Amino acid sequence: MPELYSPKQQHSTMDIPLSQKPGSLVFPVIIMIGVALMMAFLIFITVVGLSVVRQNSMAPTLQDGNHITMWNIPRRIRRNHIVVVNAPLSHQIEGQPRPLFVKRVVATGGDIVRFTLNRDNIITQSGFTGHEVFLYLSLAGNYDANGNRIFIRQQEDFILEPMVDSSNHFNRIRPYLLLYGYWDYYVPAGNLFLLGDNRNNSVDSRAYDSWHVSDVVGRKIRRLTPDSFLERLFLFIY
Repeated sequence: MPELYSPKQQHSTMDIPLSQKPGSLVFPVIIMIGVALMMAFLIFITVVGLSVVRQNSMAPTLQDGNHITMWNIPRRIRRNHIVVVNAPLSHQIEGQPRPLFVKRVVATGGDIVRFTLNRDNIITQSGFTGHEVFLYLSLAGNYDANGNRIFIRQQEDFILEPMVDSSNHFNRIRPYLLLYGYWDYYVPAGNLFLLGDNRNNSVDSRAYDSWHVSDVVGRKIRRLTPDSFLERLFLFIY
């Protein structure tokens, strides 16, 4: 007699290969999820970094002790971006890591930065009394009909206070301001002209000219609120 076909017997659990049983897939899935999370974490800490602000050269935007997140692989750095850069070698102490500066990008390659002395206005800021200094900027390729560069005064509502020529950070260019009434700086290609938002208390491009983009360590993403959960999380990670 021919053997009868039994669907129930044909699909018995005993006939399913071990590798296809639902319970046997849980562990490999957990492993894959764990590996994916680890890879995402490694990519995150490679791309996103953490930096601490020292001193108040970027006040009021950033205060001493603030933590900021930054892109470790900065691209498309533009005017008004806040960047973390290597400090000049003269600021490095032997046997210690090279210090970092946090500054604002005022101009990029091809721009001309101009500081103009306002001889008609004597002001006092941060203990310095002197002539007010205005910042003008001529963007790369910005010419008038006669082929002359066009300069536009910068209205910066983010700086702490007006600039004073008697500030120590104008020492290098003050003679030019007093003699000619202005000082121009042409930013070479691939370089950045950097200033602190606390203009009267900031070591920046007025003393050291421009920084090459290769000295940029990171570009600011955001300031972490002190004692916030996000700040504690980043401090734990890094």
